[in-house]
Amino acid sequence: MNLPVPQTPVVLKQEVATTLTFGAIADAYVSQSADAANFGGADSLRVDLSPEEWSYLRFDVTGVTGTVTRATLRLYVTNGGVSGPRVFSSQPEWTEDGITFRNHPGTSGGVLDAGGAISSGSWVEYNVTSAVRGNGTLHFTLVGTSNDSVSFASSENSREDRRPQLVLTVASEPDCMPRTATSIFDPQATYDAYASQSQPTRRFGSEPRLLVDSAPDRLETFLQFRYGSSDEWRVRQAKLRLYATDASPDGPLLYRASDDWPASGSQDFDWNTRPALIGAPVGNLGAIEANTWVEYDVSSLVTTTHGIYSFGLVPESTNGVDFVSADSPSYELRPRLSITLESQPYCSYRGTGGGSTGWTRHYGGAGIEKLLAMATDTYGNFVAAGLFGDAPFPNGKGFALARYAADGTPVWTRQVTTEDLLVRALSVTRDGTLFVVGRYRGSPDLGTGPLPDSGRWSNAFFIAKFSPTGQTEWARGFAATYLRPSEGTLEHWPVTPEAVTVDALGNGLTVVGTFYGEVDFGGGTLFAGLASVYNEDPFPGGFVVRFTNEGQHVWSRALEAKPSQDPTRIRAVALDTEGNALIGGRVNKDNDLGDGPVASAGAFIAKYSASGALQWKRLFPGVFGEINTLRYKQPRFVYFAANLGGSFTFGGRTYTGGDPDDLYYADNVSGFFGSMENLTGTDQWLRQPGLVTLQGLLVADNFLTVTGKGLTYDLGGGTLGGPIPSPFVASYTETGAHRWSRSFDPDIGDAFGQPQLILVPQAWGQVLVGGTFSTPIQHDGTTYTPRGNSDLLYFQLKP
Repeated sequence: MNLPVPQTPVVLKQEVATTLTFGAIADAYVSQSADAANFGGADSLRVDLSPEEWSYLRFDVTGVTGTVTRATLRLYVTNGGVSGPRVFSSQPEWTEDGITFRNHPGTSGGVLDAGGAISSGSWVEYNVTSAVRGNGTLHFTLVGTSNDSVSFASSENSREDRRPQLVLTVASEPDCMPRTATSIFDPQATYDAYASQSQPTRRFGSEPRLLVDSAPDRLETFLQFRYGSSDEWRVRQAKLRLYATDASPDGPLLYRASDDWPASGSQDFDWNTRPALIGAPVGNLGAIEANTWVEYDVSSLVTTTHGIYSFGLVPESTNGVDFVSADSPSYELRPRLSITLESQPYCSYRGTGGGSTGWTRHYGGAGIEKLLAMATDTYGNFVAAGLFGDAPFPNGKGFALARYAADGTPVWTRQVTTEDLLVRALSVTRDGTLFVVGRYRGSPDLGTGPLPDSGRWSNAFFIAKFSPTGQTEWARGFAATYLRPSEGTLEHWPVTPEAVTVDALGNGLTVVGTFYGEVDFGGGTLFAGLASVYNEDPFPGGFVVRFTNEGQHVWSRALEAKPSQDPTRIRAVALDTEGNALIGGRVNKDNDLGDGPVASAGAFIAKYSASGALQWKRLFPGVFGEINTLRYKQPRFVYFAANLGGSFTFGGRTYTGGDPDDLYYADNVSGFFGSMENLTGTDQWLRQPGLVTLQGLLVADNFLTVTGKGLTYDLGGGTLGGPIPSPFVASYTETGAHRWSRSFDPDIGDAFGQPQLILVPQAWGQVLVGGTFSTPIQHDGTTYTPRGNSDLLYFQLKP
């Protein structure tokens, strides 16, 4: 695992911003070997681990009238080393001419940034954004990480241009944080062909290759692209991409060509009727290696989001080159016009404070890194499940567990299995014990023996307990089956867990999910109903099961499958301190939650005692969608998030979810979150943040935090979002009043490439965010580029 390396922004960038640069008003270093000496007048700042040498800097920030979107501490290296210092905020009790090693103050808070090797005679930059909120006096400390002393130019250095700098990027609209989004539009060539001087009447429009050569026969290639994209975008960059199948010491020249091609297509031109070249060459490749992509930058020519663009390739060498054509059976290698589109600036932040980034960690290597689930303990340390670590996942299947400190520093990583298994949820007890649930195929071994066989085509459900150091303590598997009476054959059917939670004392856990056929969790067979085993178009049922900490069944209940456009499912679960379980999801007509069949399909919340007796239920009849997240706020309130479509009442008020022009479509839903009274299920309040999809909700201290995705939306503080779906995080008071909201890079997503963030709480209202990315993404002005197929990004948001 590697810490992030800042790179040039390429996907999202700040717009309408001002850059402010401040010099240090005081700086000094202290040395353990001369513990009574003051070095405030020295022309360098020294940092070492042994003997200890610390450096201090003070900046006075004034004139900031907007939101600080990035703060960078820039230092000029006068003596490099294998490992640069860590940067902290410092306590303010020091003066430039009075500080010594004996009286030097300590650090304040966690590490702001850290660097690797640094070279003499160069600038290094440290991201200190989390410490800079606006005007005021700032103090920083540099602490060594190695024994080879490094040093930087101080504010007393004779070269003014080498003195320390604090560079701020400030958005001109304080509650907006404008940015632009980019999208890659990659049209294939509409027509392409080459022409031969020695065969002037022959046409080559259907050949799988495009040839360019000057001897013994002169061959020229032509390509035409016809495409259209939304006028909401503008062209930022355009590249003609061709796949070369052989090598050449000197690739062809590129020209703009006439768009006046024969009306019936590229096959109609030959040497005599080939398109005319226009103007001077616009590109020259140089040497080409075989079986590689080559690119011409055509940004000066391709300036619109729709149109016709034609190009000609003519030889500059007698050693020709062949390219894959648009008629090749290798679809992925055909010529492309790769156009990077950029949106107009849009707001990515609303609010008057909060939501700033505390720290960011980028982890990745040559292999696949995917985040599947995350959970925190009472100290803010966190555990993740997914595909990551040094051990390979050769088939992209299985999972590892990793524990991190509260600031994202890795503690340990353990690969559990590389067999066909997918983690769905993760929970941590107070003592650090881990419970993981998911689905599997076959009979994988998680460390305590093979799980029951799932059948050839289905998936089964597993639950496993791990020690605080990641060692398997036990694992259990549950396969769903059905013995069809008419045929006497045993069929395997899917069973998929959706969520798991442990009670506050760690004395038991509850799992919810969906299943087909029959399954026995230890308390007898549950049947999802005949609709779940239809030969064609079966429907799922739902389940909830309570286990002890050792995996023994306590109670369970099933919701029967019903033929429906929007089927039965249980998606959410929460436990209070007394072991009462709250579950949520969707029921269909005649489902029994514990007091008889319900009269109408719809979303639901139901509360059960520790022994499984229904205490109350709240139905949202006649709507599409479901409750997807539940959280307790002890002792009185329950909070929920849902995606609902259609009209319903809550707290005496009517709400309508989804697009009102298409209310009868099951996927036409929008997000809601609200509160209910815990003892009786009485409605409290509800908020509708617009046409967004909510994906999670947290309760931390006195704040609610929700996450989801959408296009343009208003989460309560003003319009956010851009032209493509992006994930967001929004913070509210306990009564639903908006505090702040932020949208993030559209390419931060789940393990399957969809925009989604995983949220877990940390101490004092801080929120930990995790996601997976496979293309360069931007966060707080820094671009993170994946080092392999996909990488992980964790960051902390302050309350």
